[in-house]
Amino acid sequence: MKLGDHVMYNKQEYKIMHIYRNGTCELLATTNPNFKNVLVVELDKLQK
Repeated sequence: MKLGDHVMYNKQEYKIMHIYRNGTCELLATTNPNFKNVLVVELDKLQK
């Protein structure tokens, strides 16, 4: 996965905003984007 990819997490679509070296990434919802609600999630829990 790479920056800008659209992925599924908890049955919602998100966009990858940042990928960390420790295997986590920042996700931003695509349906109602709000930078106050960015999630940090492990990459292995995402579906493409």
